[in-house]
Formats: sequence, structure tokens, C-alpha cells
Amino acid sequence: MKKIIPALFLSLLVTLSVADANIWTARETGDYYELIYPVFECDDPIIKEAINADIYTRASRTADAARQNYTTSFRYELKMENARYLSLVFFPGGYKEGAIHGMYTGVGVVYDKTTGEKVPLSHFADVTVEDLIRLQRAGHFLHVDGTPIPKEHIQGRPSHVPEDYYITSWGQIGVLFPPPAGDRKSVV
Repeated sequence: MKKIIPALFLSLLVTLSVADANIWTARETGDYYELIYPVFECDDPIIKEAINADIYTRASRTADAARQNYTTSFRYELKMENARYLSLVFFPGGYKEGAIHGMYTGVGVVYDKTTGEKVPLSHFADVTVEDLIRLQRAGHFLHVDGTPIPKEHIQGRPSHVPEDYYITSWGQIGVLFPPPAGDRKSVV
């Protein structure tokens, strides 16, 4: 098995030691939606606009899906920020009026704070479907909050390497993908 996590941890150890607090939280509400999203701040207006435009586009899609009898929400979690990278997980979702619970998902994104671009997973690790299957068999599937997913609750095998991922403050990569039955899961 490839050593994805240790290799990443060693390569990011130096840059993860000092975090820059360059985001603040914005909140918007409407009749049928609530958006809680990060706003990125930096000295370069082009980089600031690139990151914030992507974030706001994601949030506004959630608001656009809201309508009478269907309420949507958008929130986020900061997974890691250092001098070079900003790693976030977005949680868009919604529910029908009278529903017991909503349908929510997680979308991971890593931004390069020096360019404003989204950083592909391949920049940090060469992950294959076989790697994901080995991690699944080893019990390394976790919820986005880091709690383990019991093996008996996982349906199917990964069939592709998803684009959604995040990096934790200690240098682990969490790859997000939807299993056949619903909630997004994380492989760390």
C-alpha cells in the first residue's frame, strides 16, 4: 500500500506549523434559506476575488434551490489554513417542509492562497482507486468530523478517485465521495 498519509504529513509539516487567520464568517438568510460561509481576506484583490467568487457561487447555488416548502442551508468548516493553503469543507443541504431530517452533503476544497486557484488532489498525493479500496478494507473510512464509520455501514466499493478532498491541520488528506446510499464519507 502506498504511504499517502505519512508522505503528505512530512511534506506539509513545516507549512502547517503557522496558521494565518484570514477568513471571517458571513451570514445571509432569506425566506427559505440560510447561508453561513467564509469570506477570505488578503492583500491581493485578484486572489481575494477568485477565492471568494468560488465560495459565494457554491453558497448561492444552495440559496437558489430554496423555494416554498423546501428550505436550504449552507455552512462550512475550516479544516486547515496556513501561509499557502486554505482547506474547507462546505455542507450544502435542504429539507422539505415537514421532513424529519434533511439531505446534506460535504464538499471539500483546498485553495492556494498565493494564486487563488483550487488545488487538485494530485498536487499532494497520487491516490488510486486501489488505494481507496485498501483503506476501506482497513477500516479507514471516517465521517467528515473524524469519527469512524463501521465497516458494516459502508455500501459498495469506490469506483473512482473523487475531486472533493480536504487537508486537516495535522496534514492528513480526507477524500470525500458519495457511497451508493447517500451521506458523504471521508477516507483519511
